[in-house]
Amino acid sequence: MDEVRARGIAFRHWDDLIGDPALFAELLEVVRTTEDWTVPGKPHFFKTAIEEEQTMADPMIRTALHPSLLGAANAFYGLYSRLVSANIVQTRIDASDDRNRRGSEGWHRDPEDRPMFKAFIYLNDVTEVGHGPFQYVPDSRPGGKYEPLMPRFGRGVYDMTYKTRPDPERADAEIDPADIVTAFGRAGTIFFCDTSGFHRGGYCTTQDRYMVPCVYQRPASQYPSKLRLEAPQGASEAVRRAVTPY
Repeated sequence: MDEVRARGIAFRHWDDLIGDPALFAELLEVVRTTEDWTVPGKPHFFKTAIEEEQTMADPMIRTALHPSLLGAANAFYGLYSRLVSANIVQTRIDASDDRNRRGSEGWHRDPEDRPMFKAFIYLNDVTEVGHGPFQYVPDSRPGGKYEPLMPRFGRGVYDMTYKTRPDPERADAEIDPADIVTAFGRAGTIFFCDTSGFHRGGYCTTQDRYMVPCVYQRPASQYPSKLRLEAPQGASEAVRRAVTPY
């Protein structure tokens, strides 16, 4: 977490951090068996399991509540955090000539809180630009040289006039490519990120990308959790706090 606080992003791998091949296989089985990935209003990417329908048995939830991931979120915030969502996202291949970045594929900040902690897990190899790698700008966090591109942070979800995206032409012109971290990695790559900094999602032109985003927030955040889960008997205090609505 020192690395995330210093740089905004840190990389690990499933084998080293979680080390549960059976659980990873369950995530891949969800990918293999899911037929309808659509989410109303979000044509650029597709999710499994809308949050309200999830249970503690779902592999996405069990992954997000694994001590290595939940412990990282709690260490980042310095308190028991709340799990807001954990899904599998499909970013679909689109190599059409008129293809433009849409929605979260453009530079943006997550407006719900500051700082904002997420864990991402690639379920297939993302080793080329055409595979749709996640990108991040560490120097766009508070105090960074790119903060003036869009200086407001946090709680914008409660203010409909709040702007979460910088002007794309200005951002492309002013952000030095050398300051962009591109998240390449083989299947099982995990990266933790403070998404109050500028980031953007994959832009897939040669293959579909499958990724698990796990979203954690401080309990004081007013952003509502869509999860409605009951911690099993004997669950740790961290897990009980993570799934209990505040």
